[in-house]
Amino acid sequence: MTERFSMHLFKEIVIEKLTSSEIDKIKEELFAFVENNDDFFSTCELGTTKEAVHDLLYDVPPIAANAVKRVFGLYEGKKLIGFIDSLIKYPDNETGYIGVLAIDKHFRSQGIGKYFYECFEHVIAKEGYKKIRLAVHEENSGAIRFWQRLGFIQANDFEYRCGTLRKRAEFEKKVKESENDSRFSEYTKTED
Repeated sequence: MTERFSMHLFKEIVIEKLTSSEIDKIKEELFAFVENNDDFFSTCELGTTKEAVHDLLYDVPPIAANAVKRVFGLYEGKKLIGFIDSLIKYPDNETGYIGVLAIDKHFRSQGIGKYFYECFEHVIAKEGYKKIRLAVHEENSGAIRFWQRLGFIQANDFEYRCGTLRKRAEFEKKVKESENDSRFSEYTKTED
């Protein structure tokens, strides 16, 4: 089953919740995305090798054994222009954890990342989760400003234990209760 969300503010852009079989089908496209946006991936210490991309998309760290990996793809037509890698039920059963929100460099600074995140939050809220957490490189002032503008506050009570990010700033946001948001009203589920 594929879940799709159309964003009204950007008519040609669609968000899809990707299953592991769908990720398998677009692995090369995801790898090309990472290579083409190496400025982002080198800044957040993820690496751009095929092995690093595979680990990002499939691995659940041992400390997060009860978490559920969830990846969302952002498309303009059939072109992948961004993705969110997340763990649901990490670090607790009420929280979604964003590992990566990446937007193609040609689509940045247009508000697309903000709305992509808001769609993710909308999905998390509809599923009953109460918080979203994340960590960013502490020297990435642009990312810190981005997350703060979205309502995230610094959370120093959480020891980041996933991944390899060494210098990090940790953030948390309480999720708004799910409302009928007209921007996401074109939500569909289709059987594959």
